Amino acid sequence: MSCPWTERLPKEKTAVLLTLEPEDADAMDALFTDARLSLADGVEWRLDADPSFLSQDAAARRAQIERGAALLGDKPLLLTMRTTREGGKAALAGEAYIACLKELIALPLDVCLDVEWKRAGLMARSLARAAHEAGKAVLFSVHDVNTTPSLMDLLALYEEMWADGGDVAKLAVMARSSADVLTALNAASIAGERHPEKELIALSMGAFGKISRVGTSLSTSHMTFACLDAPAAPGQMEIQTVRRLLDILEPSHSA
Repeated sequence: MSCPWTERLPKEKTAVLLTLEPEDADAMDALFTDARLSLADGVEWRLDADPSFLSQDAAARRAQIERGAALLGDKPLLLTMRTTREGGKAALAGEAYIACLKELIALPLDVCLDVEWKRAGLMARSLARAAHEAGKAVLFSVHDVNTTPSLMDLLALYEEMWADGGDVAKLAVMARSSADVLTALNAASIAGERHPEKELIALSMGAFGKISRVGTSLSTSHMTFACLDAPAAPGQMEIQTVRRLLDILEPSHSA
């Protein structure tokens, strides 16, 4: 079944999502204005980057997100609350993380929600169902900031995230060698060929893994991430660089 949020992204080329990490409301205004005018096809808003976000009351958080979404105009928006367990800044776990997700699901916005699949645990399937009922897409994600799991483990993760209702399954793993990068890309390629109707994102983090961010034709991934200046993840590159390399590397641009 098609996902309305992903349908808003380009299909003829890799969609580039611009990761933004505003540390306060003033920074949000400037960053989001720049993002609206950028080459990005969509925006990932890292809510965990603002140290005061979670300390606000629910009404203030809702107003801040609605304002940010309005600043972006019609660009598709991915909302992410990345926890410290998966490389982010939000010290959330268990019921507190689930409560945060439920609050985001209740927003009156057409957005995609990043849900850390392992943090959601047994609630993953019901959260996906609730998000879909609220008209939102779900990106289930797993981030291994230390290593690259085996090929079989990666394949199993894609299958399990899709089975739990993820519209997009994202695996971001740390590459300690070129072999790690090949393992991550191979897993994504196999998973994508087995399920061409599904959406996935495969990223190898770190210096070795930069190629994975523009080698999307090798992984069957239709999405990648970039930054405006400072990287939000190890190996992330500026959007101008990502666009230029994709223009060179994607098969649709080959002779």
